[in-house]
Amino acid sequence: MDIWLQLILLVILIFINGFFAASEMAIVSSNRLVIEEEADKGRKKAKTLLKLLDDESKFLSTIQVVITLAGMFSASSAAVQLAVPVGKLFEKLGTSVNAGYT
Repeated sequence: MDIWLQLILLVILIFINGFFAASEMAIVSSNRLVIEEEADKGRKKAKTLLKLLDDESKFLSTIQVVITLAGMFSASSAAVQLAVPVGKLFEKLGTSVNAGYT
């Protein structure tokens, strides 16, 4: 895979991770009373948010799965990108290429 495509993928995965982590924090730190007031005023987003808060554990579990997967894929993508350059750096430093496998 082209290095630029890998870097773009890595950036996208980092943004996905950040988005869902921020979403989790926003939900956890939200004030339920204020959201209920907004829902009573007829705000659709507040009603949707109340549905999420009613089943908070399911929502947070889903968020955690997405965060974990995004982190895993970004780490594996970075490992693939860095394997050859780090190996070449070890060679320049006089270290055996096999040292990377220990």
